Amino acid sequence: MIGSMATRVSSPVLVGRDTELRALVSAWQAAVAGHPSTVLVGGEAGIGKSRLVGELGRIARDDGGAVLEGASISLGDDEGLPLAPIADALRALARQLPHDAVQDVVGSAGPALGRLVPELGGIVDASDAATRPDWVQARMLEAVLGVLHRLGERQPVLLIVEDLHWADRSTRDVIAFIARTARTERLLVVGTYRTDEIHRRHPIRPWLAEMERTARVDRLTLERLGPAALAELVDAIRALPRDETLLKAVAGRSEGNPFYVEELLAAGVDQPSDRLPSDLREVVLSRVEALPSEVATLLGFASVAGRSVEHDLLRDVAAVDDETLEAAMREAVAAGIVVATADGPTAVYAFRHALLQEAVYDDLLPTERRRYHATYAAAIGERPVPDGAAGDGQLAALAHQA
Repeated sequence: MIGSMATRVSSPVLVGRDTELRALVSAWQAAVAGHPSTVLVGGEAGIGKSRLVGELGRIARDDGGAVLEGASISLGDDEGLPLAPIADALRALARQLPHDAVQDVVGSAGPALGRLVPELGGIVDASDAATRPDWVQARMLEAVLGVLHRLGERQPVLLIVEDLHWADRSTRDVIAFIARTARTERLLVVGTYRTDEIHRRHPIRPWLAEMERTARVDRLTLERLGPAALAELVDAIRALPRDETLLKAVAGRSEGNPFYVEELLAAGVDQPSDRLPSDLREVVLSRVEALPSEVATLLGFASVAGRSVEHDLLRDVAAVDDETLEAAMREAVAAGIVVATADGPTAVYAFRHALLQEAVYDDLLPTERRRYHATYAAAIGERPVPDGAAGDGQLAALAHQA
C-alpha cells in the first residue's frame, strides 16, 4: 500500500551512468591539460542529468578545480530570465575566492560584469557607448570568457549551466561564444537540457544543431535505466534485501526513470495497483495542464483506453473529426506527452510514459471515467471481431471497458 508521501530518498551512489560519467571525466581531464570543450547533456525530466553533473562537480573539486554552477529560470515561456545562469555562476566565483583574488580574476572585465553581478565589485561604465546593446553584448561575451581564462590560470574550471531549455538567447550566445573561441583555457562547460520540453518550434532546437557542428562540442543523451541498473538503484535506495514483488511494481510504473523510482519508493509502493502518490501525480500533470484544454480533454479520453489507443477508436469515442484529433495529438506529441506510431493503415497514439497515462486517468472525475468506459465498450462492441489473437485482444479490451 501507499502511505503518506515520505521525504524523497536518493541512492547514495550514482547508478547506471558509468559510460556517461567516464565521458565527462575524460573531457574534464582534457580541460585540465589545456584542451577546453563543451558537453551538452540531454534527457527527459527526472532521468538523472543533475545527479550526473553533480558527480562530475565532486570529482572536479577533488582535483582542485573551480566549479561554477548556474541554472536557467522558467518564466512560463521558452525564454528564461536574461543571463540568469551566468550571473549565478559568477556569484559563485565571488563566494569561492578572497576579495583580492576576485579582483585579479575579474580584471578589466569589471565594468561589463558589474552590470550583471554587482558582487564582483566592478565600476559600471555609464558612457553612451557602453549602454548600446551591441556594445553591451560584445563586451559581455568577451568579459565572461576573460574571467574564465584568468581563473583557469589559477585552477581548472568547470562551468555547469543547468536547464538550457529555459535559457534566454543571451545565455545561449555566451555558451556558443565560449565553445567557438576558447583555445587553451583550462575550461570545461557542461550544459543540461530536457529533451521532453523541446517542441518543434523551441528556440533551442536550431541552437543545438548549430552547436553540434562546432568543434570541441559533444552531446550526451541519458536513456532510461535498464532492468539490471534499475534493480541496483532500488537496492541502493532501500539498503535492504531485494524484494522481487516491490521491484516488479516499481519497474513497471517507473519504466527506468530514476526520479520516478525514488518518488515511488518514498511513497511506499508495493503493488502495481497502489494509487499514484499525489506529489508525483502533480509533477506529471503539470505538463499536461500546460497544453490547450481541448488537447487535455482528448488525452483524458485516451487515458481510459490504457497506455495506447488507435486513432479511429479515439476519434469515435471522443466524437471529433479526424482533423481535430490529428491537430490535438500533434500538440501532445510536440509536448512529449504522446508518441505516434503506425499499425498498418491506422495511427496509434501511446503515452510516452506509463505514469503519464496513469496520472491523466486518475485526474478524471469518477463520473467521467464511467461515461468514457461505457463509450469505449459501445464503440468496441460495434466492431467486427477478427480471427485469432487480434480477436482475443479485442474481446479482452471490451471486457476491460465493460
